[in-house]
Amino acid sequence: MSTASAIKPIHCLKPGDCAVIEEVRACEAECHRLASMGFGVGCLVRMLMPGSPCAVQVGDCRVMLRGEHLDAIHVSLI
Repeated sequence: MSTASAIKPIHCLKPGDCAVIEEVRACEAECHRLASMGFGVGCLVRMLMPGSPCAVQVGDCRVMLRGEHLDAIHVSLI
């Protein structure tokens, strides 16, 4: 199990970093929307291109994230 100190926003990942989603800090509707794109607790992500927007791989999909999503998705490195 990850410790709270190891959990950080997804925008803190460096290119090539792989992480597991630990929590999504957003309203219920936004959590459902992100989960439908593959950003659910326990899912693996890989940072492709940091910044805003950033490019991440989740499952077989590549997704661009920006704005509040960069602060909402919290991960721990694996």
